Formats: sequence, structure tokens, C-alpha cells
Amino acid sequence: IYKACKDKNCDRTFRELGSLTGADPKLIAKAYKRLGKNLQETTSAPSPSDSKPAYAGQTIPRIVEKLKLPGSISHQAKKITRKAAPFLEGKQPGTIGAACLLFHIRHSKIQGADSIKDKDVAAAAGIAASTLRTAYRTLE
Repeated sequence: IYKACKDKNCDRTFRELGSLTGADPKLIAKAYKRLGKNLQETTSAPSPSDSKPAYAGQTIPRIVEKLKLPGSISHQAKKITRKAAPFLEGKQPGTIGAACLLFHIRHSKIQGADSIKDKDVAAAAGIAASTLRTAYRTLE
């Protein structure tokens, strides 16, 4: 499933697939790596380690959807993600995306933005609220 998502440019994290399928994300990662090795032996397909990591901007539309916010917010938050990524180097893509989305919500005049709490954004992104706050403070 993970490989099919990657092939269709619909990147999902191992954690997301684990929660959707009920499988352990570590087992999904192992299976994906094993599949990559097997494919590399039989064809000249790139191995999983050659594939690019999920871009933080790709996580934003899912978070926006879970928060039931207008889709137009995604575009602006993605722009922030491109500029903010160097400052959040080493963070998971979901953390970067959530922090940039929260930054955009707090610094724009979006109707109803006051009612959106950082813990809501963190829950939608599947990360801890403290992790989100740390990344957000880095952006401020």
C-alpha cells in the first residue's frame, strides 16, 4: 500500500497507514524496505532509500480537511512551509506542516481562527501538542 501511494504521488506516512490498516508502522516500514530490495534485484527500480521523503507541504491539505477549514488556507500555508523548512530541519514533515499551518492561522485574518487551538491542529496532524508548540515557537 505504501509503495502504491508513493507511485501515485499520494505520500502517506507509515504511521498513517498503520492507523488505517491496523498494522504496526514498523512492520510496514520493514516490508517496504524488503520490497524495495526485491524489486531492485529483479529490475533497475530505485530502492526505498532513494525515494524522497514526504514533503511537509503534502501534509497540510489533510490537516486542513480534518479541521474542516477552507481549502484556500492550504495554499498559503504551503508557501510558508517552503520558507520555514530550513528553520525546522530535522523535524518530521507532519510537524513542519502543522507548525506552518498554525503560523498562518494565527497571523492572518481568517474567520474563526480564534477558535482553533494548537491542540486541535496537533490532533489533526497526529503529533503531540508540545511538539507543535516547540516548532511554532521556532517560526515566531
